[in-house]
Amino acid sequence: MFGTLTWYYSHLWAALAVALALTASLRADDEPASKRRWLLAGAAVAFAGLMRPQEALWILVPLAAIAKHATRREDGSLRVDVRPALVSGTLLTVGFLTVYSIQLLVYRTLYGSPFVIPQGHLYLQLGHAHPFLALFSARSGFLYWTPLLWLAVIGAPLFIADDRGRWLAIGVVLAMVLNFYVASAALSWTGSATLGARVQTSLAAGLVLATAATLSRLLAWIRRLRLSSGAVLVLAVAPWLLLTWEIGPSKVPNDRPVPAPQLYSRAVEYGFDSIYGAIGNPWTLPATAIFRLRYGAPPKVFDALATDGIFGKNYRTLAPTLSDTVTFGAPPEAYWSANLERVDKQVSLRPGRRGRFLVTLYWPWVTRVRVRAKPLEGKATVGLKSRSFFRTYDLGTLHFVGDETLELAPPDGAFDSGINEVLLETDAPSSSCRGRSPTTSFAIRASIFVADASRGSQALLERL
Repeated sequence: MFGTLTWYYSHLWAALAVALALTASLRADDEPASKRRWLLAGAAVAFAGLMRPQEALWILVPLAAIAKHATRREDGSLRVDVRPALVSGTLLTVGFLTVYSIQLLVYRTLYGSPFVIPQGHLYLQLGHAHPFLALFSARSGFLYWTPLLWLAVIGAPLFIADDRGRWLAIGVVLAMVLNFYVASAALSWTGSATLGARVQTSLAAGLVLATAATLSRLLAWIRRLRLSSGAVLVLAVAPWLLLTWEIGPSKVPNDRPVPAPQLYSRAVEYGFDSIYGAIGNPWTLPATAIFRLRYGAPPKVFDALATDGIFGKNYRTLAPTLSDTVTFGAPPEAYWSANLERVDKQVSLRPGRRGRFLVTLYWPWVTRVRVRAKPLEGKATVGLKSRSFFRTYDLGTLHFVGDETLELAPPDGAFDSGINEVLLETDAPSSSCRGRSPTTSFAIRASIFVADASRGSQALLERL
């Protein structure tokens, strides 16, 4: 499943506008001497930008066409015709600005500036994007919810490799990749309530072109094998029927990760259940294999973590929308731990062993961490570290005397939105009191993540 179920959302109209922009760009490429066509190409891309600002990235396609016609090889060297490129580029820019200036005028009237993110400047965080999760998440993952799109992924390099349209193919693929990255950089990269990759609906036209590159290779392969039309029909239709027979989309939740046995048809449900329990989600296997190698967690844990998680905030008012606390007695769904033993409504950490847990955060900025804990006997210290995918950060050491809550300030970048790993170690003496095992020494009640509203947020609040 892929797309939007609500016709009045911008995604559907953005898909239409992008298709028109691609059509206008291809027609300008067909007749590069036509000034009118370059004007129309610029206007069509701007019209797509009116639907959603990031669709203006499709300007890369007519720019690639201009570059194609401006360059040629003569006597083994590359020649560049600057004048035709300047004329075409100027016409493209005039067409774009003529239409997109409407948006800039509206923004200036409504927000006081023509260059603004309507949702609020905190909404889009290009430095905190999650393209990997947006591709494979069981919540709304691009490739997980629509495995057919693997044809487009495979087709993208084939599309570029074709000499007949390489320049345009580079423009199309680059525009899609950048568009996807921008969508994954929104704080609500999951699309919130959605069935599949709703926010990627506008990529439909480009995906069709990339898929066509794959299908053309498949058809050439089929012709070489001399398969009958009946065999081709079975090969094309059977997998689709197998995966979609007796699916009830209305029964599929749109606000949480959906495991493979629930998402696909009854015909394969039992087999998926067995695979899912043994090795994890088969449709996110490239992602879960990397996840397993990096975090050492069972592959199916990836499905639980690849979602919004905890620590949600409204990007306009900064009001909390999701819990900011990991309560170990009743942990959140987007959580997994190792070497932390559950005891009553808390967890215990053995001396000399490193405990760790994975938790998903919605908000990318954590400026304070509070830990409530107690040594079961005497005094104790607990050291905390956080690990991103590539780096380890030393958060500091806390000294506990009794049941108390202590606070520390983590370094910048120690936490981020998405999947976070927290490591804990203690030097507490072993204790056998209160019926606990002699190896249990340190009880942790809760870690509390608190964001600082001063990171560019105060100015926003004042404007509101």
